[in-house]
Amino acid sequence: MQAEINPPVPKLINRPIKWEIFKEKIDKILKPSRKYSNTNDINSGITHLTESIKSAIDLALAPPNYKKSQNYNTPIPFYIQSLIKEKHKARRIWQTHRSPAVKKRLNQLTRRVKWELDNLRYNSYKAYVSKISPNDSSLWIATKRITKQHETIPPLKNGLAKYETNIEKCEIFAQYFERCFTTDDNHTNQNEIIDLEQRNIEDQPI
Repeated sequence: MQAEINPPVPKLINRPIKWEIFKEKIDKILKPSRKYSNTNDINSGITHLTESIKSAIDLALAPPNYKKSQNYNTPIPFYIQSLIKEKHKARRIWQTHRSPAVKKRLNQLTRRVKWELDNLRYNSYKAYVSKISPNDSSLWIATKRITKQHETIPPLKNGLAKYETNIEKCEIFAQYFERCFTTDDNHTNQNEIIDLEQRNIEDQPI
């Protein structure tokens, strides 16, 4: 017997919504009544509120072919990619021949690529910010991205000592595991020492 698969619940808001239009429509559609004398009146009021919200959302949703604003991390244009390839080629030649002329050309390309990338990032971010609107979710997404706190790995603590860097953590782990684990040779040596001590005890006169 196969288990029944329940269909997914459709989302009420599946596209960007213009909240100013929603506010305007909900004020016109919603007609609250303060007279609730019985259960039927309460159920009718709940149904009216639910349907009013649905209708206002349908009227405030963006068109189906709405395109979200693109992120400011745009692809690198072809001419900048060509400059980067030329810079890499100049670096390989300079590393092989150590020519002053090639070194000069490499420095020029390095500065040019840096300037082009900085200019691209500035213009892309400027275009990204200009497309942010308080009438859709773009403002919330941008704010969430900026205010998001990245969790950092806490330091290891051993009493009053703290180990923050990767090297310090590796060393303290190595010392810990060195004390916890032993090799087969160490086990053999320990067994020989125990046997020798037992023999010495047995050989001692009573």
